[in-house]
Amino acid sequence: MTRRREYIRSIARQLLQEEDLYDRDGCLNSDGRKLLNLLIRQAAEEKPWLTRAAQKARRNPCREEVARLIARILEEV
Repeated sequence: MTRRREYIRSIARQLLQEEDLYDRDGCLNSDGRKLLNLLIRQAAEEKPWLTRAAQKARRNPCREEVARLIARILEEV
């Protein structure tokens, strides 16, 4: 596994496990959005089409959409 893939998995783990990245409504706060954007940028280096797939999660960064995007990224990377 390459370092980039390990890094992507690490960011994904953080987004899924750390409760303080989400507000009380279950959507990402500003720190969580920064991590999400970092995850998308790193994944796009491996698979450029993932940026298009990430649009829905960027528009609606709630836990469910973020989890869907992470599952898709981890499948592909």
